[in-house]
Amino acid sequence: MVGIVTEADVLRDRVRHDVHSREVHAEIDAHPPQLVGAVMSTDVMTVDPWTDVAELERRMRDTGFRSVPVVEPDTGLVGIVSRRDIMRALDRTDGQIAADVRAALADYAGRGRWDVLHVTGGVVVLGDPYDLPEERHAAAVVAAGVPGVVDVRIVPA
Repeated sequence: MVGIVTEADVLRDRVRHDVHSREVHAEIDAHPPQLVGAVMSTDVMTVDPWTDVAELERRMRDTGFRSVPVVEPDTGLVGIVSRRDIMRALDRTDGQIAADVRAALADYAGRGRWDVLHVTGGVVVLGDPYDLPEERHAAAVVAAGVPGVVDVRIVPA
């Protein structure tokens, strides 16, 4: 990965000063770059497809990067994640979250093992019809892995 072209890169040197400004004369004499290599940012952070989204969000916030290329060691570039992608993953209705938690728990433990009693503001309440404390941690981990889940609570059903 040698660089990335962002919106800021494309806009750089394209917005001119006011015609009455001293800087406008130098801008008129300069020609904007025509090659990608001349406008791209070479300070690039990359992640692999297995990077935790919470870690990626923290790193993006700390560095100010708005987009991060996703690179597999053997294959190269496989995608790009933007802040908007992360926001979209979190911008989910409680109904969507509930349906995905049900599906994830059914894949993990079979249909009917866990009851999704309700989801409010991303907080999932699961009912455990068998009241087995040793299985609650695993169910909470599975449910918490669904995008948009803020917290998981388990009660006897």
